[in-house]
Amino acid sequence: MLFWLCFVTTDKARCSEIQPWRRLKQSSAIASELPLSREFKNMSNSKVKKVGDFPFWDIVVISSMDTSQKLAYELQLQEKLDNEELPLGVDYYVIADPGTEKIGGGGSMMASLQCLRETYQKDLETKKVLIMPAGGYSQRLPNASLLGKMFLSIPLGDPFYTMFDLKLALSIDFPAKMSAGVFLGVSDCIELYVDEDSPNWSFDERGVTALGHPSPISIGTGHGVFVVPTRQANSPSVEVVAVEEFLHKPTVEIMQEKGAVLGNDFCSGIGSEEKMVLTDSCYYMDFTTAMKLLELYNDESPLRCEIDCHGDFLQPLGLRATSEYIKNTSNVTKVTDSLMSMRQKVFDVLKGTPLSVAVMQHSRFYHLGTINEYLDHMCNLTPLAKELGLGTHMYKPDGPDDGTCTSGTSRIQASGKCTASACVMNSICPKGFQVEERSLVEYCDFQMPVSIHSNSIVSSCCVGSTPDQKLVTVPKDTFLHTACISDGKAKRQFVTVAFGTQDNLKKEASIEELSMFGKPFKDICGTDLDMASKCLFPDGTTQSLWHAKLFRPADKMEDSFSSTMSLMERVLSESPLQPSLSEWEGCLSMADLIQSKDIFKMLEFRRELRKKMQLSTNN
Repeated sequence: MLFWLCFVTTDKARCSEIQPWRRLKQSSAIASELPLSREFKNMSNSKVKKVGDFPFWDIVVISSMDTSQKLAYELQLQEKLDNEELPLGVDYYVIADPGTEKIGGGGSMMASLQCLRETYQKDLETKKVLIMPAGGYSQRLPNASLLGKMFLSIPLGDPFYTMFDLKLALSIDFPAKMSAGVFLGVSDCIELYVDEDSPNWSFDERGVTALGHPSPISIGTGHGVFVVPTRQANSPSVEVVAVEEFLHKPTVEIMQEKGAVLGNDFCSGIGSEEKMVLTDSCYYMDFTTAMKLLELYNDESPLRCEIDCHGDFLQPLGLRATSEYIKNTSNVTKVTDSLMSMRQKVFDVLKGTPLSVAVMQHSRFYHLGTINEYLDHMCNLTPLAKELGLGTHMYKPDGPDDGTCTSGTSRIQASGKCTASACVMNSICPKGFQVEERSLVEYCDFQMPVSIHSNSIVSSCCVGSTPDQKLVTVPKDTFLHTACISDGKAKRQFVTVAFGTQDNLKKEASIEELSMFGKPFKDICGTDLDMASKCLFPDGTTQSLWHAKLFRPADKMEDSFSSTMSLMERVLSESPLQPSLSEWEGCLSMADLIQSKDIFKMLEFRRELRKKMQLSTNN
């Protein structure tokens, strides 16, 4: 069922250290409309309710990795509040990780609790708090790298929703099912479930209660897995049970040895012939447990290692929990001197804390953290599109009588061609525009025909008009994204980056082992790899595509796009680049853009593009 809710704000005390990012209204009649549902299948309007009548979050926190990302999130959050696109009467915060060390999702959660405790004092323990760790560079989905994955566009609604909107919508039922406490969300996952035959389940158990989703055993190797008592096929759709043990990214052998594999009767009862395990996503933590972590954080800060909010917080819990996992670093991104001791301290603080799981028999979770996942889900190639109704928001040639057709808030001339499995959002596309299957276009302004081949993402790009209006072709398997950068003064420039959608931007290796668009650098640059290395990775720069200084800045968006398209043609041609220091001087990498991004200008471009589309539609 789709709920249209009306929220009324109330003025609350503010803290000088942290300002709640919420819109304060004096009138109780003004409210925002946000479609909120559990399933997004049967969409119908329900009775409008005020925040005082309908249980919702008291506090919503987005955590960021640094102050720059914090600013990007704050500006986007404030814009949504100004436009009344979010529930009112909620205290919204963006809290940056302190210091320069990476502290992981668990560290972000503890740092957020510390800031909230300073703001609310003892009153914090009366609040229902949603925390969504959303830091990181999103190197596997670089169109989210500069402005953050929390506000990634979703082809649903008008204006299009973001992941933040969707996470609020999908958590609509949870506040009513919990006492004061902390609910930890996952910023790049969408969880859907059915509980029609067991609507009264809740997070009433002491300690931690997680959501558990039946998944193929192969999925369990990359997620957390709950070991629970034998499940019966006739169990309720959602049932909360005690967890014997939590396994973090276990092997198939360990899952079998520990008894994590669900019985055949249970699997057949949910319509699966595969071996299944119960995997993790979000979880609720009561304040008794949360305050233990906060006390530990106050004792140990500043943190000097990454703490996993699932692996490090859930493995100490459960009836059979042991400390064996502490020395297992196979799933750790960066091993530091303090990691083992910090893990031991977390274990000592949390051991004996009950762990329960809401077994959601009929549920799915979808990860949107990579280019391939984003394309599959947004381009109507997975069940998610049907379950959320995304397919109805794709391009359709059924526009008004003025010779145009629309896709959500995009505007596409009627002679354009777009397959049923392509997605176009917030873009202006002229006659002759073409986009093939499994490709996505967002925040683009095309003033001349563009043909985008399959398996591609074109984001925040501007293509200027030319007298001949010659078709611009984007090859298949291409990622293109334009950023605005600033020198901190008056000078602003634009940089368009290009990669293959299958490229590994994170991989660190010698230049001989790196490839771009699936083509080894020895073939791209010719035999003089030493010179290429000096050009692309000067002064001992980390050797990875993320750090490769390939892209030349330009004073106009359309010029940066043209420059990078020319570079891409050279990379894909048979002739080697044969780079020289003079030719590549001044070129920038994706890592450089993170440091010099002009957040204000990039958001201004999006606003102006939406205005331009609206004016075009009205005319």
